[in-house]
Amino acid sequence: GEDHPIQFAVVDDSMYIGIINYGMKPRENMQFRDVWEYGCDEPPVQKLRFLSQEEAKAVNKFILYVYVYPYSLKTKNYPIEKQDRTFDSRFDFKLPDGRDMRFI
Repeated sequence: GEDHPIQFAVVDDSMYIGIINYGMKPRENMQFRDVWEYGCDEPPVQKLRFLSQEEAKAVNKFILYVYVYPYSLKTKNYPIEKQDRTFDSRFDFKLPDGRDMRFI
């Protein structure tokens, strides 16, 4: 949407993701690290490739992630990491008929 832009990408040529709130121009050599449980080993950093609009339309299923801007994009190259969107105030969960999509 316009209020919360979304970019579509593929991780390691196998996992399709939608990144909510990432409105910047995709950069080359961006990286992705998935969610991990406290006390467990961190998952590996994987390559990330943004999809064109035509490529994204051909994919039926994406895993959604929310991009949270770091303190300074110039000082560190943070990977995109998954967050629980049910707690994100920027995401509107109301369907056109008034139902909350989190409970469907």
